[in-house]
Amino acid sequence: MSRTMIIEESKDAFIEALFQLLANESFEHITVKQLTLESGYSKRTYYRYFKTKNKNFRYSIL
Repeated sequence: MSRTMIIEESKDAFIEALFQLLANESFEHITVKQLTLESGYSKRTYYRYFKTKNKNFRYSIL
């Protein structure tokens, strides 16, 4: 698997985690810790691609 595919796979996992959590919670109450637990990736990986939770949300709706 290429590096680009790995990056996209991890970003997609965070976006999917966000939508899963949004089904039961408001955006304001979702934490980065919840996103990492739901996605299966680390906080370090999360912050490599998304500097803030808002950037994750913006990326997911584009």
